[in-house]
Amino acid sequence: KAEQVSENDQTKNGLNLEAPILGMRMHTAVQDRLAAGDLAGALRVMGGLAAGRTSTVASRVADYLADTKVVLADNVTNEVGKPVAGRFDPTTNTITLNTSMGMSGHTLLREAVHAVTSHVLDNKSHPVTKQLTALYNSTLPYIDTTYGARSLDEFVAEAFSNPRFQEQLSGIPADGNTTVFQRFIRAVQNMERRLMGMAAQPVESVMDATDRLVYQIMA
Repeated sequence: KAEQVSENDQTKNGLNLEAPILGMRMHTAVQDRLAAGDLAGALRVMGGLAAGRTSTVASRVADYLADTKVVLADNVTNEVGKPVAGRFDPTTNTITLNTSMGMSGHTLLREAVHAVTSHVLDNKSHPVTKQLTALYNSTLPYIDTTYGARSLDEFVAEAFSNPRFQEQLSGIPADGNTTVFQRFIRAVQNMERRLMGMAAQPVESVMDATDRLVYQIMA
């Protein structure tokens, strides 16, 4: 049985998690699939344990990650040596989860969405690739000394996982009275909406339940 974490851990930025599974320690059935190196199977098990949109997102993401590897390791760090709960490496197409920090459904789903986004970037004609490329290019003058400025893949990786980079992007204005980070979030939300057969939304629109779930996954 999954271990419930504190109420504070289940809320991010004032948004209650849609499904308790995101705020729980990872279910042993999901851990078993991950230990066997079966990322897609782990996500499908998570989808079966979850409800509503969480179930749909986990199951749909699994369909796109059949070739993505997963590794469980101790003391996982990012590129600057800071401990992280998980990371996705696009060069090896591998998600690494940190067993030292306690694995959660939230971390697994966040890294899975990151992996899908990275795969989408390989398709230069995809609408999300075009949006993120334009956003990256327009942001370069403001982040030219920042890790995340060397390539679009690094920009996306840092925007997913680095709170300081997210804060910096939140301070850079974009068109339509929005920020760069808001536009990044909306691009990923629209990618997930397309996976689920839903219409894309403009960046200024109010987030619906699906958008809030993706926001929570990325928080």
